Amino acid sequence: GAVSPQGEVAMVLSRGKNPDVWVAPVGWDFLKDIKGKQLKRMCKTNEAESGPAWSPDGKWLCFATRANGRRMLVKVAAAGGNMIKIPTPGAINPTDPVWSPDGKSIAFTSQTGKYFNIFVAPSNGGKADLITSGEGPSWAWNNRNLIFTRRGVNKRSLAIVDVRTKQVKILPAFVGSASQPAWGK
Repeated sequence: GAVSPQGEVAMVLSRGKNPDVWVAPVGWDFLKDIKGKQLKRMCKTNEAESGPAWSPDGKWLCFATRANGRRMLVKVAAAGGNMIKIPTPGAINPTDPVWSPDGKSIAFTSQTGKYFNIFVAPSNGGKADLITSGEGPSWAWNNRNLIFTRRGVNKRSLAIVDVRTKQVKILPAFVGSASQPAWGK
């Protein structure tokens, strides 16, 4: 799930035939609302959505979905409405979107075959810039660095990339396999 600046929680739930993106209000209590009357469905598709992420101002929700067999990024207004495609020419199969803190860019993972790469595109769509190999990016508050997971032989490690220079620094190894990193606030 993803928490908006207003405290709403976006999540992917299977409450029917296919997983869709839903939003729960601040203070939502699953145990008291077992029938989900307080939940708001943000989309209804025949495909499985994934990776909801809020814009920094909480006005938009971005996530990955499929149309005509192709994976793509879309956004929906926080109040609800139609999905708006975010074109990412140069990158196919986008997943794991994350807005930059200034709201100008979206970083995401793109998978081609068995390889994962991190791209950055304008938040309204546009040419996707290949940043580095890896997956699961998370923006630093400086709008310049991403922490992400890089796959190695039989393990994953964490790394940081400077989006402007594309220089990568692998973080010191630790026992276990790293995935889904995020910056602290």
